[in-house]
Amino acid sequence: EYSEDSTFYSIAYTMLLNFDNLQNLSINDVANLCHVSKSTISKFVRSLNFEDYSDFKAEAYFKENRFNSDYNYIANQDANTYIDKVIQDIEIIKNIDMTVIRKIAQIIYQYPKVTAFGTLFSQLGALDLQYKLAYNHKFIMSYVNDVKQDEYLKNNSEQGVVIIYSNSGNYLNKYQLSSFDEKKKYDYKNKKVILITANEMMVNHPDVDICLVYQHLSKLQTHSYIYPLINDLIVAEYRSFQNANF
Repeated sequence: EYSEDSTFYSIAYTMLLNFDNLQNLSINDVANLCHVSKSTISKFVRSLNFEDYSDFKAEAYFKENRFNSDYNYIANQDANTYIDKVIQDIEIIKNIDMTVIRKIAQIIYQYPKVTAFGTLFSQLGALDLQYKLAYNHKFIMSYVNDVKQDEYLKNNSEQGVVIIYSNSGNYLNKYQLSSFDEKKKYDYKNKKVILITANEMMVNHPDVDICLVYQHLSKLQTHSYIYPLINDLIVAEYRSFQNANF
């Protein structure tokens, strides 16, 4: 979000270049590395919604499978086996509940204000829907920045539909980008919540108005392939509502 000639952009870029070593760097070290003052580093981390540099540094590390998921992105297997398993998960989309797909499409058609959110790979689903609906003259909002997503969801006066992509369903329950397992609790009274997830237990979640569940047959994180297919089905149904009213 920062322009390339801004100080914050330079700090962010320098930190990314030294990402693997951030855990060993003090705020003085980072300030020297970025050729700025400590106070500028403090302002930068606060702009990212961290309380201070220590809070930022605690989150600035990569840990393989930090949430102990049973699913993997790429299994230790040959390419053909991997591709076969991805295809297997894609094939099962044929069994998805088209009644729910049609409900989602109808709501998108009826409501003027629609947003779509997710984190990490699930955000790809939100952006894919945004692009495909825009091609069909329906413009929805999406924020990649998780802080902006949070701010929007906390705004009780904002009316509309929120479509959440969350393979695990945990988006509604906790901050997934935080290692502190911090719980979420919003008041969705002015928002209709649609959840697209592989977690069938989320069907009865009190904050979810409509839950579209897809299945995994493999132990791979294939949702980055599955979401675009689901979105194609939603958009096709959206077009049918659109055409029926012209």
